[in-house]
Amino acid sequence: MKRNMNNNTSLFLVGTTLIIVVLMMMIGGSESLKPISIHKLKKNSSVKQPMVLPSGISVNTQQRALNYMSNQLTPFIQKQITSTIAIPDVTTRVDTPIGHLTATISQITLSNFDISIPSIVVGPTALQITISNAQASLHCNWHYREDSWPHISDSGSADASVAIDITLTAQIVIIDESHFNVVLGNFNAKFTSFNLKLHGGASWLYNVFLNNFRDSIEQSAQNAINTQVAGAINTVLSKELATLNLQIPILSMGVLFDSTLQSVVYNTSNSLIVGTAGRLFVKNQPGYAGPTPSMPNSLGADKMAEIFVSDYTLNTAGFAFNEAGLFNYLLTQHIFPSSFQWLFNTTNLQYFLPQLYAKYPGLEMQIDFTTASPPTISISPANGAEVNLIAQAIFQVVQPTGPVNAFALNFNAVMDLEASIVASNITGTLTYKSSNVTLAYSNIGPLDVQLVSTIVDLIFEYGVVPIGNTLAKRGFPLPSLQGLTLVNPVISYQNRFIAIRSDFTYTPTTAAKKLKKY
Repeated sequence: MKRNMNNNTSLFLVGTTLIIVVLMMMIGGSESLKPISIHKLKKNSSVKQPMVLPSGISVNTQQRALNYMSNQLTPFIQKQITSTIAIPDVTTRVDTPIGHLTATISQITLSNFDISIPSIVVGPTALQITISNAQASLHCNWHYREDSWPHISDSGSADASVAIDITLTAQIVIIDESHFNVVLGNFNAKFTSFNLKLHGGASWLYNVFLNNFRDSIEQSAQNAINTQVAGAINTVLSKELATLNLQIPILSMGVLFDSTLQSVVYNTSNSLIVGTAGRLFVKNQPGYAGPTPSMPNSLGADKMAEIFVSDYTLNTAGFAFNEAGLFNYLLTQHIFPSSFQWLFNTTNLQYFLPQLYAKYPGLEMQIDFTTASPPTISISPANGAEVNLIAQAIFQVVQPTGPVNAFALNFNAVMDLEASIVASNITGTLTYKSSNVTLAYSNIGPLDVQLVSTIVDLIFEYGVVPIGNTLAKRGFPLPSLQGLTLVNPVISYQNRFIAIRSDFTYTPTTAAKKLKKY
């Protein structure tokens, strides 16, 4: 019976506990991340949280959203409950109208579960979960024997319909940068009704049974479920999470997105706030070391979920892409629209740069574009998201023997970054604004930088920005779960972070298919 008890205990409570880790399906993790472990917490005990670390992305889920997900999961969980939960035998000595007896209740089973939708309340240090009025059928065999001569004995069976209230708490505990636990505690399963029907036995046995065995059976049932719940849920959820690769590759050049769990805040009776690292980095290289901003827990309770993406996260992206060499490009005429390919021939530039044409008549050109430092991103309500890029463009003449540097320009360019949501990714679109252009050097004589800056504007608008948009439109994944769809997301620009506030729908179809295996 032990296997059935494990499976059904997990199915009985995994729906509520799965909600706790639903946000973890995308967050937490490095290559060394182990599956989460779930432990019991002794009643009335607590767990000390480590110091809260900086977070690049914050996810705020309203209490009503957690209960909505519970509502969606409950019918699926109900369909999985098909077997029974075995309860240990109960033996006791009782006083009866016929004398002192030793009575045993054996082969006690709970079956035919009908669970109600769990209620979730965000407590000060944990989620408080209540399953009220869960219905079940109880069956057992009974036997008694009189202690003294003539040792009267009898046996039979009993059935009862019971209603059970179940309460427990669940706490997400950060262990270190790569590991966290879900700790279950304060578990209680209480019979709220116990309608008994005895098969066999004298009339006085009914009251003896209720007076002496109901509490014992209730306690044994609670102990049985409590003993099994941690291991059973750990089995299910560890298998559910073990296959997740939570360090997500963004590009084939070694850029990874890390969303390790950094902080958990229980906003009592309102919401659960989870902070993640929210950083991009190149594998085996130190990442961006800039500061993270202070972000509020919430901008309001009108949406089911809020995701705050800080300028820190966006700057880690710029740093990582720069480390990977993605901003260093050799711009040739083939990258540009046909209407602008004329820029890449010295003949067509003779009216702007006569000295270039005089030295290199009728030759093809190319531009070696390199960044002096990673781009920086700033976010504000007034300006939205802006990208500042310091770079150098070396204009080269392509000769039969190889390219020759003609001149180089330094510039500080400013671009707008408009955030958007595509599927479950936050993406962006760059728009060129302006550049401050200076001459780095010239091998063809004096240059009118003001005149050349017009060419720079064209290069940015039709060359650099489209290349940048190939990266921006890839974006990076928002904390999400398969089957969860954002509904009417609203994006706003705050002080040093982008706020994405949305309702959502959740259909746990894929999770259901996986869970059936267990």
